[in-house]
Amino acid sequence: MADTKVKEDLSRMKGAYGEKMIKKLKNMKVAVFGLRGAGIETAKNLLLAGPHTVMVHDDEKVKIVDLGTNFYLKESDVGSTRAEASSKELADINPNTYFSVHSGEFGTELLAKYSTCVFTDLQEQWDRATLVKYDAFCSANNIKFIWTGIFGMSMSIFSNFGKNHEIFDPDGAPERSIVVVDIECGPAPYENMDEFLSVHLPKFFNIKKMGYNAKKEYGIKIIEEQLGLEFSPQRRKTLTNTEILDYAESDPKTANKGKLAGKVTCEGVRHLLSSGDWVKLEEIEMEGEMKEDAK
Repeated sequence: MADTKVKEDLSRMKGAYGEKMIKKLKNMKVAVFGLRGAGIETAKNLLLAGPHTVMVHDDEKVKIVDLGTNFYLKESDVGSTRAEASSKELADINPNTYFSVHSGEFGTELLAKYSTCVFTDLQEQWDRATLVKYDAFCSANNIKFIWTGIFGMSMSIFSNFGKNHEIFDPDGAPERSIVVVDIECGPAPYENMDEFLSVHLPKFFNIKKMGYNAKKEYGIKIIEEQLGLEFSPQRRKTLTNTEILDYAESDPKTANKGKLAGKVTCEGVRHLLSSGDWVKLEEIEMEGEMKEDAK
């Protein structure tokens, strides 16, 4: 790590991961064992993310075959250890992360220095019993343990984050954190042609059993009758369902009156939503005057 830290712009990471995750990341101390394909990719991506510490270990000598899995290795590195040969490029990735290389044998006393230990592609170095012992030690000492191996076109991952591990993400959907300065309420866009037809056709029509062409014909007929339009035979052939819905949404006569949405104006440009995007009103937490206006 460089003596002087470089100022970081974490705004995009905060938007993607959230403030809590960034704080956890900056306190992480990670040990990566093995620097073949999975190991070197893990170490590189960790350093790009910027945890507190990254240590790597791989005393295996570089072979020609390793040049196909570790993108930092060169022919001149053959005979050196994989960790030594990869260290310069890894160390240059992030000056704000403490980076080091451990050489030689180690035991649980080394694992105890880190909050997460990642073992990769090391079947030839440690047998299963040794890995199970390390996993048990990590679990007993509140250290996250991850093992991954690549087997040709397939791979395997094992993770043990301990008994106190908590999952705060209820559904896997990305968290949306935005500054909304204005919401224009209006008819929501139609999700698809089925929704459009269900609003404008009598209830006895079985829309789900209609084919693509039948849905399109009914859509065109509704647009022509309610908006006073008349498409030529050629234009009727080239019209897409998306264009039909655009016509419908552009006129109050055929808009989706039974479903409201908010057209948002956002402050700033580094958000997961942009000005002009439509969102469901129930997805937005509002306070004060804005909430009253939205009603």
